[in-house]
Amino acid sequence: MAPDDDSWGRQNSQGQNQQYDDGDSRGPGQQRQQFEPQGRKQQNGGQQRQTQRGSVPLLDGEEVILDARPAWSAYFKLLLLAGLFFVGSAIALDGSAGLGLGVVGAGIIVGYVYYLRKRRRYVVTDRRIMILTGISSKATNEAWMVDIIGLQTGSTFLERLLGHGHVKATRQIGNTGYGFFGGLTFGGINNYEEVAQIIRKQQNQHKTRASR
Repeated sequence: MAPDDDSWGRQNSQGQNQQYDDGDSRGPGQQRQQFEPQGRKQQNGGQQRQTQRGSVPLLDGEEVILDARPAWSAYFKLLLLAGLFFVGSAIALDGSAGLGLGVVGAGIIVGYVYYLRKRRRYVVTDRRIMILTGISSKATNEAWMVDIIGLQTGSTFLERLLGHGHVKATRQIGNTGYGFFGGLTFGGINNYEEVAQIIRKQQNQHKTRASR
């Protein structure tokens, strides 16, 4: 299934091996995604800088590979409720009053779904995986690739019908709050197997460099 248009960043193909500032080497055909820098913040007496790219908190040399949001189908129950409210209002109240109430009520529910989806982002970089929540203010839940010891993918019967699934990462430390849409779970995401494969590739690259 094709990813949402607003869920995926630009992808670039590197034609030859290229050495990056963090010592990473990429081979031909490696796809990468990145955002234009919006600002920099000095940390720890100037020894470490943090770059804000597309509202994603990045370290120097760190690049975004995936930036996704939950699928609309992940909020199927709320969207179904909006539809039922509209139909119920139109049936219970005759004329324009019923239609008007149905439109307003359904619109409020759909707007709430839009807000829930807009405030959650799933980000994979060449070093970390992150869940960003919030709109005006941001909160992050993240793990370094080297700290991830387990990766699980799956989809319930309803998720398969709706065309999405989930990816759950297990960390060495801070292993709390796991569950659907909790902890470090990419919940309700399209192409969840592809997302898991992206994470596996990054883990493999880190393990390969560590074993040298």
